[in-house]
Amino acid sequence: TGSLLLGIVNSILVIRFINMAGSSTVSMPIEAAPAIGFSILMIPLFDTLRVFSLRIFDRRSPFSPDRNHIHHFLLDLGFSHKKITLTCVFANIIFIAMAFGLRSLGTTTVMGILLATAFSFIGIIYYLRQKSRSGRLQKTPETEVIKSHKILTLVSDTVEVD
Repeated sequence: TGSLLLGIVNSILVIRFINMAGSSTVSMPIEAAPAIGFSILMIPLFDTLRVFSLRIFDRRSPFSPDRNHIHHFLLDLGFSHKKITLTCVFANIIFIAMAFGLRSLGTTTVMGILLATAFSFIGIIYYLRQKSRSGRLQKTPETEVIKSHKILTLVSDTVEVD
């Protein structure tokens, strides 16, 4: 529940920032405040939306477990939990600085650039992960792999007939 509390507090603070920073009554209004607010929550929002999308495209429940999160990719690259935390914080600071630096381009353009950058970074990490895992893992024959793409099962897999 600690992460849920942190998430709701961060979301509330970002919404307050967007409302205050974009207002003309503030002494120094900030252009593209929604894009900067989006960049503050970039890592958790992007990761959640990306993983949910992958699960839905795979015809699974968006709440089913898997190892498609960014921190799993970094674990597969050999990072420790401390290094993963520092990497995510550093990446988030880069996204915030990029959004703040590009704020004169407008909200939509800045958000597009942020998303393109995030997809590029995750693609690089995914590619590096696949290379490092291929050397460590043995290939499992397709006949031994059982995949279930069911979101909701109405009957068990085994049915006996009299």
